[in-house]
Amino acid sequence: MSVQCNKYLSDKEIQEDLHNSWDQNFIVSDEDVSEVEDNIVEYNDTAPVSESEDDMNDSVADNDNINNTSVREYVAKSGRRYLSQPPRGRRRSTQNIIRERLGLRPEGNVTSILDSFSKFFTSDIIRIIVQYTDKEAQRKGINVTNETEIMSLIGIFILMAANDDTKLDYHDLWSERFGRPVYLATMSRNRFRELVKVIRFDDKDTREDHRKGDKFAPLREVFELMNETFLQYYCPGESVVIDEMLSLFRGRCPFKVFMKEKPGKYGVLIRILADCKERYVLRMEVYAGKTEDSTPESRHPKSIVKRLAMPLKGSGRNITTDRYYTSVELAEELYPDYGLTLVGTMQTKRKHIPEELKTTKNREVYSSKFAFTDLDTGNPPVTLVSYVTREKPKKSLYYCLHSIKTQL
Repeated sequence: MSVQCNKYLSDKEIQEDLHNSWDQNFIVSDEDVSEVEDNIVEYNDTAPVSESEDDMNDSVADNDNINNTSVREYVAKSGRRYLSQPPRGRRRSTQNIIRERLGLRPEGNVTSILDSFSKFFTSDIIRIIVQYTDKEAQRKGINVTNETEIMSLIGIFILMAANDDTKLDYHDLWSERFGRPVYLATMSRNRFRELVKVIRFDDKDTREDHRKGDKFAPLREVFELMNETFLQYYCPGESVVIDEMLSLFRGRCPFKVFMKEKPGKYGVLIRILADCKERYVLRMEVYAGKTEDSTPESRHPKSIVKRLAMPLKGSGRNITTDRYYTSVELAEELYPDYGLTLVGTMQTKRKHIPEELKTTKNREVYSSKFAFTDLDTGNPPVTLVSYVTREKPKKSLYYCLHSIKTQL
């Protein structure tokens, strides 16, 4: 507060100084915010509801204005009821609050490349590979290996993928004239060929029994051990995404798939849960095809999302999915059972989309039409959005989301 000593302050000047002092005392610096966020981080995708009497009166006035306007009711073929206006605003729920420190965990700090490598290829994983590889090597009369050699072999595989050397002949890779010195310095070409021939990730003697219920059995144990490491070192942000990738492969594989819309068309389908901001992989699931133990329910898109999202259950995060996975049923089940919200595009044929949102007649390009869950039905709050994307022919894009007050 500024004080002038050479004259008396008028009442107006005193009021102005007090007002300025009040504003300055309540400015929070970035450092103060970071200290608070170290203990708890709260994320809210809706505006916080104040408990003051004035705010409550404003909320009531807003709702009165909505009620005074014409509220239409949409009914889908499934019988699901929606309203054209948002329902009464509510206090934010636990589905919008994150009580974790986001980002790199203390366990994820590394001091060297080898330390980073060992975070994901743990000693348990390397030990399993050495055990089963030695067993196969003895069966074929090849010298047994050790943990250091297996780690070197995996390192070569990673470098080959990073340098796009997977399509080159190994004779060229180990050529003194045309090859890469790192391959020559790691191991000989003949030893590389031997290890590739005998490397195993499971017990070959019991493989057939395990394959009856799981075609991915030869890699399942090592794959799940690695899957468990991802969340140990990184806490994802408030938004995650579930999508799929096709790892190109044209060799022999009992669960190889064909996807004509993908560039490579043939390969192994991997579904991934990843952090939206840092693109860090949190969990993976390989599509292993139909087996004796699998059921149509377990292969349903809704079940796939629930399995991948299980580590985030009750964490208050939002999941983004594409039209293959998004459905009103999934959004309604994730909200109360998993404490998660959902945003995603939807297929037109979904049964819970009302006809009023499907039609594009007399609608302008880039216009939106909303449908809100009627909370009187007891269903969780879900919002459907129909967005006109082009003029001729008119086409709509459908979104399903949880937030009642989301701004698009």
